[in-house]
This record gives sequence, C-alpha cells and structure tokens, in this order.
Amino acid sequence: MQIGTTWESVLIAKQHNLSNLAVWVDNNKFQAMGKTEEILNIEPLDEKIRSFGWAVQRIDGHDFGAIDSALKNLSASSPNMIICDTVKGKGWKRAEHNNLYHYKNLSDEEYNEAIKELNEA
Repeated sequence: MQIGTTWESVLIAKQHNLSNLAVWVDNNKFQAMGKTEEILNIEPLDEKIRSFGWAVQRIDGHDFGAIDSALKNLSASSPNMIICDTVKGKGWKRAEHNNLYHYKNLSDEEYNEAIKELNEA
C-alpha cells in the first residue's frame, strides 16, 4: 500500500466512479523487510481510504462468515475496499508473526511441518 501508484489508483477509481471495483487488502502488518508500522505506518488505513470517497469494510480476514458478509455488502455507488486484518503465517506456529517466511524457501522438514499443522487446524 505504500507505493505511489497504489494511491494514484485509489484516486483514479473514485474519479471515474468505478463502483464495480472491490479491492481486498491482506493487512497482516508485515512487508518484505519488517513490521509495516516500523517501516512506513499507513494506519488508520480505513480512514485514509474513506477520505478518498471509497466504501470501506474492515474485517477479520480469517473469518469466512465475515468475508461472505463483506461480499454481500459491497457498495454499488463507489469503489470498495475490504481490509482483511490477518495474522501472517496463520496456521503454522513457526511462521505466525514471523517475517522470515515472507521470502524464505522452505526446507522439506519445514514444508512437511507446515502441511501437518495446516491439516490439523
């Protein structure tokens, strides 16, 4: 979200009233090099996007019911953004809140461990 073209796109979508647009944001609070709040904090993101005339919903991105509800409640009169607050690496304890797994290749052992934990979740 910190890239200039992203914000330009937000402005253009409203300017051209792209009411058929729904943007989903995986807000896991990390980016490639660390925690978003420590590198370039963009919160409160929902308030910023609303200020550009978008309809914004903020949901628990791990809650399928909330995701379904967000889909059913999209605005027909403005662009939409659904901010999904998530836990990076959710479902595999070793990766939860661990930015190393943003770009790390998994060893066979890590892969098997992750699959096992995800299947048990």
